[in-house]
Amino acid sequence: MKQCLECQSEKNLMEFYIKKSGRPMSRCKECEKKMARTRAKTKYDQNPTKSATERRKRYDKQDKSNKQISVAKWQQTNPQKRKQILHKYYKNNIEIFRSRNHRRRARVAGNGGSFSPTEWILLKEQYGNICLCCGKKESEAMLTPDHVLPISKGGTSFIENIQPLCNTCNKRKSDKTIDYRR
Repeated sequence: MKQCLECQSEKNLMEFYIKKSGRPMSRCKECEKKMARTRAKTKYDQNPTKSATERRKRYDKQDKSNKQISVAKWQQTNPQKRKQILHKYYKNNIEIFRSRNHRRRARVAGNGGSFSPTEWILLKEQYGNICLCCGKKESEAMLTPDHVLPISKGGTSFIENIQPLCNTCNKRKSDKTIDYRR
């Protein structure tokens, strides 16, 4: 639990954005969104010289299409370099891709629910970054999100239905309903 500096209410850590340093921000997500809206409005109010249509005109369609063509041409001429860049991006942002995959699986099954990479990181920290089944630390084995009630049996992808297990334990558990959380 943490107290928001703006609204002074005590909220769960999952209701706060996480900084790059890994620490939660001082304002909750709701207050941060309000602040962002007021900042954007203030920025526009300070410089209202151009109308909306004039602002739209500054983007030259021809330049935009030429840029897209040049990017596509570079991708075609440098497939190995593109593959290396994509692989590096995937490795650096694996939590984002995992949460997308779980969200998609739940959507296809019709169960709904999703969790953000931040929620997943907080959940792992809550359990000490260890596999709840075998007790291996994250440094020894990569932790994966496991659905307590599997999606195939009607479970959702909300963070409340997720537990951190290492890849081996997660595969061994398969589609059984086993809750290792205490």
